[in-house]
Amino acid sequence: MKHLLISFVLMISIWGVTLAMPQSGLHWLLLIGSILATIDFARALWGYARARLEPEEAEPSPGD
Repeated sequence: MKHLLISFVLMISIWGVTLAMPQSGLHWLLLIGSILATIDFARALWGYARARLEPEEAEPSPGD
């Protein structure tokens, strides 16, 4: 959950800076960073959702 929150804040921050900046060489680097941050957020969200939806597998006891 912590990674999901950090990922979201990072994604929103980078996108905000990217959209506010005039187009220049740095703008394109920030755009690439924004896309990578969005992918990271999507992966974190997918992992969180998958962990919440899949039941935890019970570990076999040593006597089994």
